[in-house]
Amino acid sequence: TDASVGVDVIVDDTNARGFARGSGVGPSLRLDYLRRTEEVKAGDLVVTSGVGMRFPRGHPVCNVSVVTTPPHGLMHEVTCSPALNLEAVEEVVIIVAAKQPKP
Repeated sequence: TDASVGVDVIVDDTNARGFARGSGVGPSLRLDYLRRTEEVKAGDLVVTSGVGMRFPRGHPVCNVSVVTTPPHGLMHEVTCSPALNLEAVEEVVIIVAAKQPKP
């Protein structure tokens, strides 16, 4: 939910692509760069896309709460809630890439 952190995502049902980032306000996220031609609705699950290989594809990120489509512009305005209760997290796993041998 940190506003300085984000990840490339897709809407699980439609494969609509966007970028999820923390809103900086409470436990919510914004879904940026989701084109208004893409289908998205409240309740949709948003998962990691795998683009950039930072996070594997398919990990739950958030659930769509509100979708607003302004009369002008190219993008939806989407607010999401985290896919898990962040206050209940007890353990995390940190994956560190192995060092590649120098040629």
